[in-house]
Amino acid sequence: MDFLAAAPAPVRDGIPAPPEVAIDITARPAAAGEPIGVTVEAAVAEGEVEAVRLFHNGKRVAASAIRDRDGAGTTELTVRFAVPAVAGANVLKAVARGPGAIDSSPVTARVTVAGGAPAPRLGLAAVGIDDYRGRGMDLNYAVADARAVADTLPRRARAVFADADRTVVVDAEATRAGVLDAIARLEGTRPGDAAVLFLAGHGVPVDGEWHFVPHEVRDLRDTGAIRRRGISGDALAEGLVEVPARRLLLVVDSCYSGAILGDFDGFAQRRALHDLNRQSGVVVIAATRANQEAPEYPILGHGLLTSVLLRGLAPGDDGHPQADEAPADGRLTAVELKNFVERLVPEVALRLDQRLRGQGGQGAFAASVPVTPVGLSLGADFTLAR
Repeated sequence: MDFLAAAPAPVRDGIPAPPEVAIDITARPAAAGEPIGVTVEAAVAEGEVEAVRLFHNGKRVAASAIRDRDGAGTTELTVRFAVPAVAGANVLKAVARGPGAIDSSPVTARVTVAGGAPAPRLGLAAVGIDDYRGRGMDLNYAVADARAVADTLPRRARAVFADADRTVVVDAEATRAGVLDAIARLEGTRPGDAAVLFLAGHGVPVDGEWHFVPHEVRDLRDTGAIRRRGISGDALAEGLVEVPARRLLLVVDSCYSGAILGDFDGFAQRRALHDLNRQSGVVVIAATRANQEAPEYPILGHGLLTSVLLRGLAPGDDGHPQADEAPADGRLTAVELKNFVERLVPEVALRLDQRLRGQGGQGAFAASVPVTPVGLSLGADFTLAR
């Protein structure tokens, strides 16, 4: 029988096959801190292997861990890593990307190193900018916000972390270079530590991408200067990839800061954080949605988000942080703090607006457009304070 049309092609025709990946442990360290030698081999039938990514206990390994690679731009790529070991379990997971941005199935290897894990430490970088170089750009509470978080969080975290390494950068120090240096200080953390980055200042979307505005920018309408000198959400995400601590919290008290979630929603380590190590996690708390400004209320003496965040860290009647709610077990986790801020900020903003109107003042926002903080949690939750 003759058919009027050709038989349909198989569904897989035209779709490149994902890479095949193998992982091999070439050096097993005797102690924590010594390098684990890891070789990852990836191959595709056609095209080229675009990239190999390696994750260590849920955290993407930085490019600085690559010792050499063979076969770039070909169907076969071999990448050799030297990864500092931690005491206890070291889980190495490799994923390769092939043509069409198709990822391989992950392959995993495990190395156990003797010795007890060191007590975790807290790395904290807090940035606040009130005094900008441009006329009419000054803010009122960003510096107070950064200093209050840098003072309060380590005190509340003493029962969880052995010590805290704090970096506070404000006003004229908070240039692009100064902010990036503060983030780089977090690279001194270890895998078992936690790292917190707090940013308060102007935030501006340019061509759909959010940028934190450093001190030297003179005009929020100068999109060219903001592209050159601002720090994009993508740059922040990439900077935090380099931080060894597997537990990360980013807090942004800035206008339009919800736009940063898109950069972290595509965070390269997302899948590994979800399925590899229960002690790994990334939590982002942003002051407003991508289309909202962040209001300032003089009665608070802080930005709205920071005021609520400090309230969540403050002890309640039981002596535990007020954001310790679900469950109320004496342990404040990063996700509990995120949920507390998301729930309480709109309520506080509405009450303050109603109070201002009742006093004959102008409310900051109409009740029909509530201030809406947004958050993102990738991977497992982790304890932040007690």
